[in-house]
Amino acid sequence: MKKIIAFLIAAFALTACSEEIPQFILDSYKLTPDKNFDVNDMKNLNTPPVSVAVGKKEFKQQYRLNFTDAEAETFKNDFELPCQNRRSSYWIPDTVYVKDNVLNVTTQAKTGAEIRSLLEKNLGADWNKTVRDPKDGGGQNKSIEDSEYWGVTGAALKKQGDIYGLYVARIAMKRKAAGHWMAYWFYGNDNSAEGRKLGRDYEFDMVEYHAMNTSSKKVATTTHWPIELPNKSTRTSATYDTELSSSVADWHTYALLWTPDAVVYYIDWQPVSYILADGRWKNTALSQAKIAQLKKTHEMISPVPLEVHFSNEVGGTSWMTGWAGALDVDQLKKEPDNMMVDWYVHYTTDDLKKEAKAAGVTYGEYLN
Repeated sequence: MKKIIAFLIAAFALTACSEEIPQFILDSYKLTPDKNFDVNDMKNLNTPPVSVAVGKKEFKQQYRLNFTDAEAETFKNDFELPCQNRRSSYWIPDTVYVKDNVLNVTTQAKTGAEIRSLLEKNLGADWNKTVRDPKDGGGQNKSIEDSEYWGVTGAALKKQGDIYGLYVARIAMKRKAAGHWMAYWFYGNDNSAEGRKLGRDYEFDMVEYHAMNTSSKKVATTTHWPIELPNKSTRTSATYDTELSSSVADWHTYALLWTPDAVVYYIDWQPVSYILADGRWKNTALSQAKIAQLKKTHEMISPVPLEVHFSNEVGGTSWMTGWAGALDVDQLKKEPDNMMVDWYVHYTTDDLKKEAKAAGVTYGEYLN
């Protein structure tokens, strides 16, 4: 009976996610984890698939981190944990850690004294030369030096820029406080002359959980293209919301396929959105006219390496209240919010390695 129920749940999820997805996408970009991986097993096992078929092509592990306690040092060596002020919060490395074989990326409320102590620990006695109070004052319009100050620490980590492949993470997002959002995303850092001229800040947001109603099961996937012309300040974005089959706090698998021909977003192994190099897409807030305009100055698919990020962004004041709600410091005083990552894997093929090399990226031998 349990197996029948699990099958029905999976079938329902497939139907929900596949709505409006053309058959050629379902055929050519279908994800099939290797036969030893049980897609219906929602327990925290730290066992990613050894390989994943995309259509008829087999993608093998290029980089894998299970975030086990034994891999904690590997995690610290492979990822950068920034320490800085950020929007309505401070990014502090101590709020990102591996515990009980899971990566924890937390949002916490702390007193000004606690924040000052953590900044000094990470940046030294002169921390205040580079770190300032957040632009929105943590939502309270007070300085970190104020004895009554309660600030919020977000969290972020990023991995060196890579290009092309299938990037899969298993994530559970426990979020009770509005005013911040959890994200697994890819961001460009093209320092070439052409990149600077065109502002090539491509961004693929595999998942962002920003709902003002923190019991919502809706998550967003978004493609951001660079600023379209020099001296402009805006860029085109396309967002698609997906309602999960169960709570966002449950374990779900989020995957991004990135090739020279396509970017496809998947949730629980099913495609929910895509952008193709020829301009075809399934997404909102786009038009054929906008696609035609974009193609005059940019590739539809990023041809430059993007850094991988896991983060908790705090921004529940000012205009961002319309995105994530008002910042709920009182709730964060009661308990931190936590984005947990069970594992993260980059899969690729020999052909994509050649494409990456042509784009200036040579993959290292990351796996033991």
